[in-house]
Amino acid sequence: MSLFSVCKPLWRSTCVSVCLLALLAWNTYAQRASTALEGVVTDTSGAIVQGAKITLVSQETSFTRTAGTNESGTYSFPDLTPGTYNISAEAPGFKKAVVNGLRLYVGTPLIQNVQLQVGEVSEEVSVTAAAPLLRQTTAEIGTVIEGKVLTELPLNGRNFLQLNLLSPGAIRSKNSNTFDAVQIDPTAQSFNVNGQRGDYNLYLLDGVAIKEYQHGSNTFSPSVDAVQEFNQGASNYSAAFGSEAGAQVSLVTKAGTNELHGVLYEFLRNNKLDARNFFEQTTNQEGRIVAPPYRRNQFGVGIGGPVIFPKIYNGEQVRGHGAEPAFRQHSHLLFRPDEFPRF
Repeated sequence: MSLFSVCKPLWRSTCVSVCLLALLAWNTYAQRASTALEGVVTDTSGAIVQGAKITLVSQETSFTRTAGTNESGTYSFPDLTPGTYNISAEAPGFKKAVVNGLRLYVGTPLIQNVQLQVGEVSEEVSVTAAAPLLRQTTAEIGTVIEGKVLTELPLNGRNFLQLNLLSPGAIRSKNSNTFDAVQIDPTAQSFNVNGQRGDYNLYLLDGVAIKEYQHGSNTFSPSVDAVQEFNQGASNYSAAFGSEAGAQVSLVTKAGTNELHGVLYEFLRNNKLDARNFFEQTTNQEGRIVAPPYRRNQFGVGIGGPVIFPKIYNGEQVRGHGAEPAFRQHSHLLFRPDEFPRF
């Protein structure tokens, strides 16, 4: 019996085991970038309604899911993509109830109860959902930053993590290895949450870990135009986030819609537009004191919409979004790095 014939079954079982573990790990991470919706269906007297049909429709993509209420009148939609949804509830002998504008955020499950009124199924009662004041299904303390805030607030460097200080307990780090990463990314940010080191933060992009462990920072920062939202959990987060003791930053990128959208941008900082520091004594060729040279250009383009495959898909089944940022910076240094010895 040859060595190959002996090792072949072991090699096959090893490959299958590795693939299964990778698949389980991917599913675990994917759950962290999702959200959920659940609730109870009752009539006007408060009695539960069993067997009601619940239909969930995404406003952005028209994605549709259906579910039914169980013996306790409860329905559930787990593992949803963050976004805005409409739900409708139907049951024999009751009017159709529709709730519009349910905003589901990443990592923040929502409870939406539905009340049915006696009447014909052909009749419809529509209401607009109101945003809850508190998190209803978890004791986690954190903050969700939406894409609209990212694109409309001024960001020096266009880094989404510059808004992490809006979360309770977050402060800018003053003693962390993350500052070394500035040599790689000029917009790198470091922060501490509830006294934990900045190196203990976890970064997830669409459920996949993007932490750079040498400096404890995120490996890259996507264009803010490609970011839908991000959730920064500060404390009391679930056991799914067990690898780090600091903040749990879960970033969700845009997935595209049924309509084509795009953006073209240029952000400029130039010494011609800046005031001179009082203590800066840089002079030009004419001997006049001027502001030191500084030029920063951040430009890029982003586009999102349906991906159409002729004779295969009509574009409503496959959607995508992409953004390509570019960064260029030139500044005047008071001291040259090569003038100092390396210790």
